[in-house]
Amino acid sequence: VRELAEASGLGIGVRIDQKARRLVFEVYEGRDLSGRQEGVSPVVFDKELENVYGREYTDDMTRYKNCAYTGGQGDGAERAIYIAGDGNKGEDRYEIFVDARDLADAENLPDRAAVKLADYGRSLSCRSEVDTAGYGVKWGLGDIVMIRDREYGLELAERVTEVEETWDADGKSVLPTLGSAERS
Repeated sequence: VRELAEASGLGIGVRIDQKARRLVFEVYEGRDLSGRQEGVSPVVFDKELENVYGREYTDDMTRYKNCAYTGGQGDGAERAIYIAGDGNKGEDRYEIFVDARDLADAENLPDRAAVKLADYGRSLSCRSEVDTAGYGVKWGLGDIVMIRDREYGLELAERVTEVEETWDADGKSVLPTLGSAERS
């Protein structure tokens, strides 16, 4: 479900329904709150704006692929092949072969290619503890927001893919993950 949500640009979450004493799975279609759009005030996280407290930035391309040759039914020259990401050329092209013989219909090859490419995406992640004042009102899970950091030389428009909420004696803290979440 996580892979499908990331590939389609959706946010997913689980919340506690205390009255019903159960966990509720939710899907969030985020809004574009970055500086790339007009009409809605952008949401910007920036240490200089004093709305970011701690931060961690990762950019990992060790598994990155942007072109998928997806092979369906058939053998040799008769095999159905779909190429996704064919616009990438030269040193910017990172290829993978996807064996999709299990698909009976060649019309499903583009979907399989998209899901596999999502598995091999660039792992770009920014985790920052931020000011909780706008969470749930100005921005939320699934939204695209701006992260700026002059020290790292960053200005990114990224989707909020995870939000870790913590309540303790000091109050509430919110730790959003922007971009692809790190997984082990």
